[in-house]
Amino acid sequence: MSAVRAAFTICILAVSAPPVQAADCSARCMLLRAEEAAIGISSNRHRSAAMLAIVSAHARIGAFAEGQVVAQAIPDDMMQAEALMILVEAQAEAGDIDGALALAGGILDARETSAAMGALQAIAVAQTEAGDLAGALETAARIESPVRWTEALAAVAVTLARQGDIPGALEVARGIDSRVWMTAARAADAMRYSEAGVDDRWFYAALVQIAAIQARNGDVAGALGTARSIAEVGARSRALVEVARAQAATGDIEGALGTTRQIEAAFGDVDALVAIAAAQARAGDVAAALELAGNIEAAYNVSAAFVVVAEERAQAGDISGALDTARGIRSFGARTAALQAVAAAQAAAGDFVGALDTAEEIEDSGGRSRALVGLAEALAAAGQIGPALETARAIPGGHRSFEAQAAVAIAQVRTGDAPGGVATASAIDDRLARAMALAGIAEML
Repeated sequence: MSAVRAAFTICILAVSAPPVQAADCSARCMLLRAEEAAIGISSNRHRSAAMLAIVSAHARIGAFAEGQVVAQAIPDDMMQAEALMILVEAQAEAGDIDGALALAGGILDARETSAAMGALQAIAVAQTEAGDLAGALETAARIESPVRWTEALAAVAVTLARQGDIPGALEVARGIDSRVWMTAARAADAMRYSEAGVDDRWFYAALVQIAAIQARNGDVAGALGTARSIAEVGARSRALVEVARAQAATGDIEGALGTTRQIEAAFGDVDALVAIAAAQARAGDVAAALELAGNIEAAYNVSAAFVVVAEERAQAGDISGALDTARGIRSFGARTAALQAVAAAQAAAGDFVGALDTAEEIEDSGGRSRALVGLAEALAAAGQIGPALETARAIPGGHRSFEAQAAVAIAQVRTGDAPGGVATASAIDDRLARAMALAGIAEML
């Protein structure tokens, strides 16, 4: 009997003890506790990761000044830049554009795809969301790299599409490939990218996302028009995949198949066909879904469709059928993913013993541990804290066990037991996981 099963068997029928009461603590107080845990982490990389999570929590609760102090102390340059970018984005979303721009200007270039440029893109998106398109385009124009400038314009176009302004989105998107040449400095800098078509990449990426948004909003004809207008075959195929996915999600299998037949890129139709197989299974036509999954595997040597069919069957309550599908998958990785999905569905439905049985079928130790992390979290969400913690603590491999304990703590808070969640987080015997859990709790207080 495994350690997990032994602990689980002892606890699953027990009545959980009342949560340990912790002293009342505000979100800022909780973040101080997280910082105390982070400071003691010996690894610079792990300490930086913990501090990045703390900065993210500061940004989420609007404590921008405190977040900046923590961010400036992050030892890893790349993570520090990422932390500052998170603060910039949060400030911009809160309406403090001037403060966000000032902070963005101070971010050092820690990597080729500069976080400072990403911060300006985040501000441009926030301005677009607030209705200030002119300001957004002005902010984007501050980005010196032609590639990142066009990427920011693509993000602005997609934001307009999400707001329902499809004509405005298309206007911005279709200006991307020409705007990159508007200044001599950008033109000179862009010469090294021109052969690879980098300028066009963001133009096409924007159009792909606009087509996807149109399709998800029910305008399939408009989405197909946008997709067909894309000159580059790869991007056009990606757009048609997004349209087919949206059609399949609404149950329009025939329409999705018709759209998929228009995809020209080699192997470009795989994702669309997988989405169709999932839709067929979701609609109860398992035989057709399995037939399509088999055809995909035979043609492309890809088992992803079998994974989604197993998942759909499990979510519909057909656990026996889902397990049959999962166990029959030849690919080791795909079989692992399918069994994880079945275990997750069982846990979500409250069949914790069944979820444990399925998790223990997984041959890959990493996949099995991930399934057990999900089981521990589901137990906690159902109020079974004792079994959740015993399951989490019995997971082998150290970091997965600590990850599961952090997930249990956060699940406790989500279910209204903040003192218990704080107590669980504070008891985690790993500084990184403890800091992460406390920072996550702070965002919910």
